[in-house]
Amino acid sequence: MKEFVRDPLVKAKLSFIICVAKSVERFLVLYQTDKPMAPFLGEDFTDILKSCMRRIVKPDVMEKACTSAKLTMVDVNVEGNLQKTLETG
Repeated sequence: MKEFVRDPLVKAKLSFIICVAKSVERFLVLYQTDKPMAPFLGEDFTDILKSCMRRIVKPDVMEKACTSAKLTMVDVNVEGNLQKTLETG
């Protein structure tokens, strides 16, 4: 806990987690129903995936990966695909 509190990026990390959690929460609330929502599942999940990836993946890489199948092919382990702020971290 001491190490966590001393981390100079702790506020940024927590803000990121909260932002992602809010996106996922909206999705979970929407699909917590007895209505037939399966036809919308793919598009809504793709939107969440894009939203999360936009935070860390370069815009030009995101443009090329416009479909959900291509989004899953983006390698986040390649530094050239990541936003500049994450390449140095």
